[in-house]
Amino acid sequence: MLEQSRWALLPSPPLPYIGETKSAVNLKYTGCSYDPNSHSFFVIWGLMEAERGGKRYLLAEYDPATMKLRHTLLFSSEFFGTVAAGGRQIRKDAAGTIWVATYANMIRLFPNQLFIPESAPGMVKQAGGIAQAGDGNLWVASNGNGMVGFDGVSLAEQPKGLSKTATFVTSGYADKSGNVYFSSSVPYQGILKFDGKNHWENLVGNKNVLGYYITNDKKGQLLWGTMNNGLWILPKGKLGKDTSDWLKINKAKGLELDNVLTALEDRYGRYWMGRLSQGIAMFDPKQNKVVNWLRTQDPKHFGCMSMAEDARGNLWFGTDKGLCFFENRPGIAPDFDLNAAMQLVGLDFTGQLPVASCILYDANTLIFGNEAGFYLLDLAAFYESPSGVLVRSFNEMNGYQAGAVGQNSFFIDRDSCLWMTANGGVARFDPGALPPDLAMPQVLLDSLVADGRVFRDFSKPIKLAGERFIQIYFHSPPNPLLNDNIRFEYRLSGDSTWISVPPSDESITVSLDDLTGT
Repeated sequence: MLEQSRWALLPSPPLPYIGETKSAVNLKYTGCSYDPNSHSFFVIWGLMEAERGGKRYLLAEYDPATMKLRHTLLFSSEFFGTVAAGGRQIRKDAAGTIWVATYANMIRLFPNQLFIPESAPGMVKQAGGIAQAGDGNLWVASNGNGMVGFDGVSLAEQPKGLSKTATFVTSGYADKSGNVYFSSSVPYQGILKFDGKNHWENLVGNKNVLGYYITNDKKGQLLWGTMNNGLWILPKGKLGKDTSDWLKINKAKGLELDNVLTALEDRYGRYWMGRLSQGIAMFDPKQNKVVNWLRTQDPKHFGCMSMAEDARGNLWFGTDKGLCFFENRPGIAPDFDLNAAMQLVGLDFTGQLPVASCILYDANTLIFGNEAGFYLLDLAAFYESPSGVLVRSFNEMNGYQAGAVGQNSFFIDRDSCLWMTANGGVARFDPGALPPDLAMPQVLLDSLVADGRVFRDFSKPIKLAGERFIQIYFHSPPNPLLNDNIRFEYRLSGDSTWISVPPSDESITVSLDDLTGT
């Protein structure tokens, strides 16, 4: 058995910095625990920070055979207390979740997630856009409180000279030179371009143009979705300070969207745009005109507030009714029925909630978010069997604490971690730290109820006579990863249609008109 005194002599582990700025933080050893199930030894250090009252901690996981550091996790807790080290036990479950038990409390930690609440000292309120500067530090722009930097450990104030009351929308972008861009929600402010250190400038800051969304197209050109002025494109070589520098897809081109909340360039060089309350539009440079699919034209048309293109060139739209798949194609004519070509995906997991953010994480993973949390969609499984959608949900049960995901607030950093702003603060998610869910779902039939009788023996045919309704009870053993990622469907012999079972139900009521027989 490993002695605690041996581990207390270990040198302090490195803090999980992501940027060049190194905060001066001292560590104090507080305790350790060996977990025989995961074959890991955990050591906890307290961060000596007067401004936080000593409520932040660093948990380090070691290989007990080699003493090699496996992983570190920064967390804060009001409940960790000052209980003696011997009163703590630390265990890691099959999902990679870490449980810390003290004499008075139980704390559950999620190594694949980090949450910075609005209440954290130095954090801005109403976090909006987020992007990573050239030095590796993250910058979060807010709606009314300027910006704040984050180096992986501590928050840092914005440079002097930048307004602390500046307001920005929920969208951020970083170019290859390390500059970050945030779109202002105040007239005559335009786009803030900031190098992450001490140099910044405003693009289109001398005009009364407001923007909602900022990204880049396949050519590396800046895209800016605006209010009442369409989609603006900044060609390479142009500075972007004057409106004449920008190409514009607007009413002159036939655009009928008042505001552009999201946009992308597809594999055919066409620009797609969306607004949740209005619909979807597409500009074809070859035709030099826009095709509009507005809800005022047809109430069945989809509103759209986020979108992404996958590795196959197909499009995913975050709509007012949920996530939609569109198999992209060339030669879309003005009379093309987009609504008929859209396929809602994953509603068993998400419901018909508007999808605020959507991003392609890698060739096989699409990540999207709504007011309930965020989701990982397995694209490889979708293309293999579109009806058998594989979705992993992240909500309060899975450790997600940030609240409703912000509009187009996703950003992937250089370490392949996903960042997002939400109504409760800022969250980071590391898909690489997520154990694969390899558990095979099982369905066990418990009983069948018909005509007031309960049947539990299914080894022989059951004789029914004239019953109109039968109720079937079943259950599924819990997922060892504690994920709420299994949904059920059923169909009757001879039927081609599968019927979804609500997520919380473990029974099926089947209507069988004039059924007689087995």
